[in-house]
Amino acid sequence: MKTRVLLACAFLMPSMMAWAQKITGQTTFQVKYPISQIGYPSRLLPDGEGGFTYMEYWQTGEGRKFPNHYLQHYNSKLEEQWFKPVTAEQAPKMADFIDVFRLQDAYGVVGHQYSPAAKCMTTKMQLFGEDGKERGALLTLSTLTKKEKKGYEDLIVQSPDGSKLLWLGHNPGASAKQRAFFCTVHDSKGGKVWSKKLLLPPSEQKYYVKQALVDNRGNAYFYMVYETITNTAKDNEHRPFIARYDHKEGKVMLHALQFPGASVPQGMLHLNKRGELAFMGILSTEGAAGFANGAKVFNGVGMKWNKLVFTLFDVERELTVVQEYQMDFPPAWLERYGSRGADFAEAEIIEHGENLYWVMEEHYTQMHQNMLQHCYYDVAVVALSMKTGEIQWANTFEKKQRDYKFGHLLSYTAGVAGGKLRFVYMNEKGAQGKIVCTSLSLQDGSAETVPLASNQSSEMMFFPKRSTLVSSEKMLLLGVGNPNASEYKLIQVGF
Repeated sequence: MKTRVLLACAFLMPSMMAWAQKITGQTTFQVKYPISQIGYPSRLLPDGEGGFTYMEYWQTGEGRKFPNHYLQHYNSKLEEQWFKPVTAEQAPKMADFIDVFRLQDAYGVVGHQYSPAAKCMTTKMQLFGEDGKERGALLTLSTLTKKEKKGYEDLIVQSPDGSKLLWLGHNPGASAKQRAFFCTVHDSKGGKVWSKKLLLPPSEQKYYVKQALVDNRGNAYFYMVYETITNTAKDNEHRPFIARYDHKEGKVMLHALQFPGASVPQGMLHLNKRGELAFMGILSTEGAAGFANGAKVFNGVGMKWNKLVFTLFDVERELTVVQEYQMDFPPAWLERYGSRGADFAEAEIIEHGENLYWVMEEHYTQMHQNMLQHCYYDVAVVALSMKTGEIQWANTFEKKQRDYKFGHLLSYTAGVAGGKLRFVYMNEKGAQGKIVCTSLSLQDGSAETVPLASNQSSEMMFFPKRSTLVSSEKMLLLGVGNPNASEYKLIQVGF
């Protein structure tokens, strides 16, 4: 960052001042590279005190002696605290970076670097302390060799308390007999907890890993689904598995998700802060009232989504089910999507207090005017109680977003602030759109949507997936200033 101009928000929309949520300021900063070519900075990582850390690419100038990725930290007043190169001046540089992780008392920058020995790209991590000081040299996370490198993908996740980081290298497109899973777990101090090539039994039956997690002790969990979805009753024969690898005992435990007469077209695992494993899913039962999801993929033909399910496991007792709850879809969902169908494809889980909020978002791509167009539409939220195992409420809200190329300006930024679940997004990209906030009550899910700012001349665009809630009262949106002048913008939203 270089130039900061804090602007009062009163000139944006004076009538907003009566609302609990409003834009409270803007900060424009300039970089020394063309932002349209280098790409966008990493997501903002909150420090818990209103400040944040993020990484961007710098060439030279302004005290930066050589081109590199730089990790930097700012306090709640947006004052620079430290600015550190990811690799030393004479050391080999990262070819690209994957993500930045906020670990326990540390930051981990993960990227790719070419290995002459393996003759392939390896996955590396550089650790930094909270004071910005490097913690040792680059760590090698990946364990792939030259023979095994082709077609493999990186999957990197951290434990709920940030003390562990799991790297998984796998090839979802490989044949079932060649579907191996290379795993490495490090702690936040850089120590290797374990490293192993796993052969998960369901993979021999044409299953692949859709999601992976690691707990605070370094044990790994895998959500495995069948490689082919037909959206018919045939899917009932291929129910998902949960696999748990206990690294101290060196064994894999399997649990088949059994829901008689139903398939599981959508599901997600979550390790909560207490270390419990939760599963949230959608059931399709033949003949039951529901709606067709994947309207653009299956053309509205086949099994319908009609039930919500929540399962809580005791991970200490061979994945024993301790709570399970099912609920029919709310009538409002059937009324909204019964005839038009839906395209829920994105999902995340937000944990707050004793509750989990499972958020699903419509997303699909299509060709429009000979260009690939991203479409992000409605959002559905399901509130689940970890204490009782019950689904407390479910609701949806409508939005409409379309853009070309990569869709960086689409989707939302979400978090619990001011006693409500907040979603901030642009209701349409471009000059005709607005930045709006949809707030859902934590008690009953009732929704209220209010505009935060108009987007005249496209001056209020931001990247939702790189923005974040930095405190219980403030959200920072990473946006675009003047691309021709290589400017970014921070937009501050108060609750």
